[in-house]
Amino acid sequence: MEGIDFEYTKCPKIELTVYPGQEMCSSVVEPYNAVLCSSTADETADVTVLVDNQALVRMCTELLKMERPVFSNINRILAQVSSGMTAPVRYEGPLTASLGQLQTNLVPFPRLHYLQAAMAPIVAAENLAHETIGMQDLTTAIFSPSTQLLSGDPSKTHVLACALLCRGDIAVHEIRNAVAKLKNRGLVHLVPWCPTGFKIGLCLQPPTIIPQSGLGQVNRSVVGLYNSTLVVAPIRAVAHKVTQLSRKRAFVHWYLQEGMEEGELVEAQEGIKMLLADFQHLDQHGLPLKQDDIQGDYVPEDAFDSQRNPSVDADIDALASESVNQANIREFF
Repeated sequence: MEGIDFEYTKCPKIELTVYPGQEMCSSVVEPYNAVLCSSTADETADVTVLVDNQALVRMCTELLKMERPVFSNINRILAQVSSGMTAPVRYEGPLTASLGQLQTNLVPFPRLHYLQAAMAPIVAAENLAHETIGMQDLTTAIFSPSTQLLSGDPSKTHVLACALLCRGDIAVHEIRNAVAKLKNRGLVHLVPWCPTGFKIGLCLQPPTIIPQSGLGQVNRSVVGLYNSTLVVAPIRAVAHKVTQLSRKRAFVHWYLQEGMEEGELVEAQEGIKMLLADFQHLDQHGLPLKQDDIQGDYVPEDAFDSQRNPSVDADIDALASESVNQANIREFF
């Protein structure tokens, strides 16, 4: 990303980042990697879309009825989301939504550039005959927990801004009516200073589905991108795990041997604290922090330790005291 940022300074850069799931972890150093990734993204990415494998696996098992989903199934869902995000750029349509427009509409403040994504419909081919795919159904599904690529319930968050990127045989008036009903039913809690809140993109090219993905071929689909406080829970969970690991300096030496300075990890942790402070203030008052209000000690200790889990702490202490050979550690990277 640093190289892309250097070569294409003026182009908007959107990255899709896999964040550690709160209940699913494939590596003990995932929290370190996530914090360092966030620190780099603040400098190089204009928009960061967070997803987690836990939510993606749930999609495969609950919606697509797969018994044992593999990474290729997960990657094909992500490919459909990426395709839907860029479809208004690649195909003509009545409502445009370029990458620059997405950045302008979805990132009201530079540091709050972490977005969530959802896609609808997500239905297996054998169940297509029993599904209704009206525009109202699609927009409602976008704000359902089952279609989120990041674990959480969007109905319980404050939404700063939202983009609905539609494709297929959809009329503009259908989208407007669906959005109006969405607001009237109170399914989306927009912050008071951004009452309109929605950016719409529409292209007439229907989605193309790979049969091996398990998804059914449909003639219309919607990808939702929105900026909300839903990201607070996974970021806070990662911050808590990093705090526990760094107190023991567990596994830090492997990063130092790769050429990283310890100050980089400390700086990344401070960046996460400031990000949580912004979201905390936004969640309480509906407004972001002013620049003068941002201080290193703004985040209370319970922002990291309010959900302390003794069993998790015990596991981390055990890992920190355990001698792990270099061959095994290399597999973590």
